[in-house]
Amino acid sequence: MKGGEGVATVNVTSWNDFVQAIAVTGDTVVLPNEALWDMNEIYPEGVSGDIPINCARIIGNKTEIRNLHLLGKFVMPADCRFDDLYIKNIICEGNEFFGSSGNARTLTMNGCIATGLYGVNTMYFNFGTLVLNRSVLNLDMTAGGYSDIEISSYGQYSAQYSRISAQYPQNVGGGFSFGSSSQFCMFNIQFLGCRAFDSSGLSGCVVMGNFGDAYDTNEYGYHGAFVSVYDSAAMDSEFTTQNPYFKGVTYAQLHDAEYLASIGFPIGA
Repeated sequence: MKGGEGVATVNVTSWNDFVQAIAVTGDTVVLPNEALWDMNEIYPEGVSGDIPINCARIIGNKTEIRNLHLLGKFVMPADCRFDDLYIKNIICEGNEFFGSSGNARTLTMNGCIATGLYGVNTMYFNFGTLVLNRSVLNLDMTAGGYSDIEISSYGQYSAQYSRISAQYPQNVGGGFSFGSSSQFCMFNIQFLGCRAFDSSGLSGCVVMGNFGDAYDTNEYGYHGAFVSVYDSAAMDSEFTTQNPYFKGVTYAQLHDAEYLASIGFPIGA
C-alpha cells in the first residue's frame, strides 16, 4: 500500500478506510467517537504486509482497535502524532513494531493506550524519538536472546504523566531504558534477566517490578528535578545507586504519602 500526497482532514469510519487514509502524506485522520474495531471480526486471519503511516496526525477520539494480529509492521517515515487512540491486545509477530526507515522522526502519543504481545525484543523507533504524554504502554515482549532492551532502539524516548508496564520473560543479559527524560511516570517492569539501566532521566517517577540483579550505570549521580523512588523489592539486595534522587522504599512506604513527601518525592502528604 502506498500513500499519495495531500494535506487535508479526513474522517474515516472503518478499518479499511483508516489504513488508506493514514498512508497519505501530511493528512490529519479523524476516527469516530469511541468506536470499537474488533479485528477478530474484521480480519480474523490477521493483517499481513507492512502498514505505512505517512499522515501527520491521527485523532483517535478514544476509538479502540482491538485484537489486531499484525504479521508485518507499521512503517512511519515521517513525524506523526497520535491523540486518544487505543490499540489493545495487539499481537505483533514481526521483528519490529514500528519499522526503521533510516531517517529521524518523532512519534508523539497523547492520551493513548497500547497493549499487547510482541514477538520482538523492543518497540523500535530507530533514529527517532518516542514522546509519551498521559499515555499507557503495557507490553509483553516474548523474544529471547542477548540484546539491549529499550523502548526506543538507536533513538530516544521521553515520557510524562504516563504508565509503562513491560514483561521480558525470555530475555537474558539485556538492558532497560527509562528514557532520556521521564517525568511523573510509573514503571512496572518484570525483567529478571536485566543487565543494567540508567536512572539519570527519571524525575518524580515510581519504579516497580523485578529487575533481577541489574545495576545502575548512572555512575556520576545525574538526576532529574524531582526525587524518584523504587520499590526496594524490585532490586537485588546488593543494589546501590549513585543517584541521590533515586531512593529505595518498602512496599508500605510506597503507599505512605506522608513518608514519600518527607524524602522529597513530589506528593501531597
